[in-house]
Amino acid sequence: MALDEQTDLKKAVNFVLVLVAKREYSESQIRQKLSARYSPEVAGAAMDYCVSHEYVSDLRYAQSYIRSRIRSSYGWERIRYELAQKGVARELAEECRDRILADLDCDFEQICAEYMQRRFGTADLKDRQVKLKIMRHMAARGFGREEISCGLARLGAG
Repeated sequence: MALDEQTDLKKAVNFVLVLVAKREYSESQIRQKLSARYSPEVAGAAMDYCVSHEYVSDLRYAQSYIRSRIRSSYGWERIRYELAQKGVARELAEECRDRILADLDCDFEQICAEYMQRRFGTADLKDRQVKLKIMRHMAARGFGREEISCGLARLGAG
């Protein structure tokens, strides 16, 4: 490796360290940022170095991202879609989801119902338009039909 490439490699690794010091990134996101600034060889070498030293980890990123989105009351469909957009493998995302839900001792039906209660607690569910509005809102947040139905049943019972 030439001296210029070694210098660029050090700069690239330092660039990654500055990024991940602020927050987690997926490997795909880091690859994009490196590719925009450095040659393909330097970007690839820096990425390999960072992954091998666990400075960048899709597992850690997925866990952090899923926890954050669950705390913000988003459903699995939306979380899964967003993770795919960020380059995280579906299998890894599902594995992380299962671990996190077990740790939190909850499920998406419960998350959906609690959010509905906070957001729409006083809504008139007898009005079809109101009910449809709630259903669209919850679908946009990534909740499935079963979760929304469960949430509506709890909201109506409450």
